[in-house]
Amino acid sequence: MTPLRNRCGRRLETAALVAALACLGVLTGCEQKGANEPKAVSIDQGSSAQRYPAMLERSNQKIRDREAKAKEASAKLPTAIDKINETDWALVEKIVEASDKAGQDGGYGAAMRELEGARTFYDEEREPIVRKVGGSAQYVVKQKGCDADVYGAVNQGLKDAVDERMRERLRASNDAFVLIARHEEALGKKNVPALEELADEIAQTSYTVNVEMPEAKEQLEAVLSGASDARSALNSFIAEEKEYAADAKRKPAEKQASDARIKNAEAQLQALEKAETDAKENLKDLEQRAKDLEKAYDDGLSKLKDAISAKKPK
Repeated sequence: MTPLRNRCGRRLETAALVAALACLGVLTGCEQKGANEPKAVSIDQGSSAQRYPAMLERSNQKIRDREAKAKEASAKLPTAIDKINETDWALVEKIVEASDKAGQDGGYGAAMRELEGARTFYDEEREPIVRKVGGSAQYVVKQKGCDADVYGAVNQGLKDAVDERMRERLRASNDAFVLIARHEEALGKKNVPALEELADEIAQTSYTVNVEMPEAKEQLEAVLSGASDARSALNSFIAEEKEYAADAKRKPAEKQASDARIKNAEAQLQALEKAETDAKENLKDLEQRAKDLEKAYDDGLSKLKDAISAKKPK
């Protein structure tokens, strides 16, 4: 087969990515009002109750993942400047301080919450999106007389483009990147990639430690509050579906479809039990873990600043 990145493929890949990102743009274009305010989840419908276990598990796992990532990042802070040489260390110190403050800034937090919604949607719907966009691109390829499989390129290209644009959205709310752009010569062009990586890591860790984790208990409790409603709604849904399927007037295809809905709802009841247990376990020491994580970050940041200070001219 002809590689995608030839005279036919490059334009098609770009067009496909633009179309897909336009859809994602709807999710990232505006801030959700009150997005950071914990609200109790109330569920009445059986259909939404079947999505609740995944919602609860996602909320629970997000805390675990962010905590682990922040802990790892904090531990690496003291040696985070090892890749940087022959630079203006006073400016590096300012970049570190700006990144730390960015993570605690309301604008950065709003951008992070917007992107989290988009990321969740993209991760869950990536396969059908790629299938749809890739199919459209594949059709055009064939119409142009090119022999190329575009699905792999669309899949990877879309992921890379989304990651890049999300990273740029966050950087737009971090003054450290203004400092890097303004003082590129003094910092040394060869040091810019390492400084950008450092600024990203500090801002995101600062956000997790100073904003996310202190609010995590209340947020998770708000989502967990819907468990009882979801269980009742699922049980009602199953009972109604069984009554529907038991009707002698039901055709075989209708009964088969109903049995599948019952089976799925029962599976969600089991998933709900596990998600609820995991969330309650997570909540047990969450407040203390948040405090411990803040201490670990402060300690790592302090050691990083000491290492920078030691490199400044005396």
